[in-house]
Amino acid sequence: MTKWGNIGMAIYRILGTDSDVTDIYSTRIFPITFNTNTTTYPAVVYTITNIEPTNTKGNAAQGKSKLDVYDCQIALFHETYNEMINGMEVVRDTLDYKQETTITIGDDTVYLQAMSLKDSRQDFIENNDNSLWVAYLDFNIRQKIL
Repeated sequence: MTKWGNIGMAIYRILGTDSDVTDIYSTRIFPITFNTNTTTYPAVVYTITNIEPTNTKGNAAQGKSKLDVYDCQIALFHETYNEMINGMEVVRDTLDYKQETTITIGDDTVYLQAMSLKDSRQDFIENNDNSLWVAYLDFNIRQKIL
């Protein structure tokens, strides 16, 4: 069975099992947010920002979309600019143009048809405790619902 809500778990699994990603971020890969007081850097935060079900006339009788398209933002937090640039490259290499990937999460299977980078931005956050370089990578993800 395919559950549409497991797309975040699929992103976590892809990032968390890629040795190039874990060499940089270890286990500091979080959904939506993280505790800035206890987290060390670098760190990754991923957020599903939009879902667009593909509704067609044939799907109405079955009651669901056969293909969901997601927007996912990956935020990379680093203490130096050069580390941020390296992290951007590694995460992009891991996710960009990933096609026909099957991920098992418990009793569920997530079928990713394709992933591609849509946009990226960089930012600098300065506060009293620490300053961080932040990269935002926005991906388009297509999930087949079987």
